[in-house]
Amino acid sequence: MRIFPLWLRRKGNGRGALPLIASVAIGAVIIVGGIWAFWEDHCVLVVENLTRNTVIFSKAVSSGDNVWVVFINSVEGLPVADHFVVDEHCELLFQETIYMAPYGGYIEKGKKEVIAPMTVRIHSIREKVKNSTFFFGYKFRQMLFINGHFIDLKGKATGGDLVSIYIKK
Repeated sequence: MRIFPLWLRRKGNGRGALPLIASVAIGAVIIVGGIWAFWEDHCVLVVENLTRNTVIFSKAVSSGDNVWVVFINSVEGLPVADHFVVDEHCELLFQETIYMAPYGGYIEKGKKEVIAPMTVRIHSIREKVKNSTFFFGYKFRQMLFINGHFIDLKGKATGGDLVSIYIKK
């Protein structure tokens, strides 16, 4: 008597065990994926309009991802760019700021350098922030970039709305 592998054996209806093996393989992939999803840290960057209690934007992020908030300072009317980075622990780090101002600056941490006339870059700050909040401008609107991609906030926040950026684990 010759013994055939399971996938070559035929049942009474003429079909082999291949569908059974495929079902078991698909089930194993689903189980392994579920276990991975349970144990793996998942970070989601959330931009929320706290005034309207609505989520403007959310996206899965990982270590090294960049977030830039670019705006016009309401006092001086000069541009500011704040740079945040997601660290290996799914935390948001305030990394650097670039601004034009006729004065010496407002941040004491980091390394300060003049990169153009009246333009200062303060980098290597690496300060952990739970969230970054700002009031959405009436006249000038904030611009949000995530890994270099522009996220349009127009219509999702209006002048005076409190907006928060944070990471949800």
